[in-house]
Amino acid sequence: MPSTSSIAETDARPEAEILDLGRLGYREAHAFQLDRVVRRQRGECGDAIVMVEHPHVITVGRSRAALANVLAPGDVEVIEVERGGDVTYH
Repeated sequence: MPSTSSIAETDARPEAEILDLGRLGYREAHAFQLDRVVRRQRGECGDAIVMVEHPHVITVGRSRAALANVLAPGDVEVIEVERGGDVTYH
């Protein structure tokens, strides 16, 4: 016998606010996102999809050797971040 579930029951999607921050520096965008996580954990805001563009940047994770892997960044800003891992070009 076929299922009698309604579309609402089988196609439920969580609500998410779409936030377009435009163009921001990496540090500003990162700080916004960290603050948003804290506010979300406190229940002060809902889920969100954050859209942001920032200038080219290289982020360096907590790995001890990560910074040594940044060989010639030129005029690209290098920023140490709290995440694990190595080097990421954005």
